[in-house]
Amino acid sequence: MNKKGLELTAKEDIKEGFLSKENIINNYTGSSKDVIIPSKIDGVVITEIKGKSFWKNELNSIVIPDSVTKIGRYPFAYNNLTEIIIPSKIKVIADNAFYHNKLTEVTIPEGVTVIEYGAFMYNSLRKVTIPGTVTVIKSHSFAFNLLTELNLMDEVVEIAELAFICNELIYVNIPYSVRAIESEAFYWNGPNSDAYPVFSENLQKFLDSMET
Repeated sequence: MNKKGLELTAKEDIKEGFLSKENIINNYTGSSKDVIIPSKIDGVVITEIKGKSFWKNELNSIVIPDSVTKIGRYPFAYNNLTEIIIPSKIKVIADNAFYHNKLTEVTIPEGVTVIEYGAFMYNSLRKVTIPGTVTVIKSHSFAFNLLTELNLMDEVVEIAELAFICNELIYVNIPYSVRAIESEAFYWNGPNSDAYPVFSENLQKFLDSMET
């Protein structure tokens, strides 16, 4: 038994607070608030971080190795992270991955295709660029931030309901690739707390096309 009473199997081990099984990190039991996740544990390459594995640890910073290709739900939620670099091999930013932190900036790498529900909700982001590989932005993914600048690259197809609600966006350029903008995706933005931002001409053309 380890100090938290977790029974380890023959293929499960703790190294410096990282509870892992094969290529997956399942939990963090360390005391450090500035964490560097190892790319290997006992010679095994870490490729996955399980859901809730680092949540509610009051972490100030974390480094995710480039070897990671998958992260579960809520893995880094409820911490004090101010910035994060997401590995380039990640394809999906999972539900509530960085929920309720203090992020002021984030780099979303080329290769990400979907940003899931609440991925960056309740942070302090002021600027974000969505790369051209992203096609779907799910509900509440950037809700309750401080965004004043949003760069949506071509290829974004769907922006789900409430995706950017409660920010400080004044102007948003909507790419021609967008085919669906769901209810109140940009509500509570602009100069007034109950307003929408000003949209690019592209959005009006999109709305007009839906009526014909």
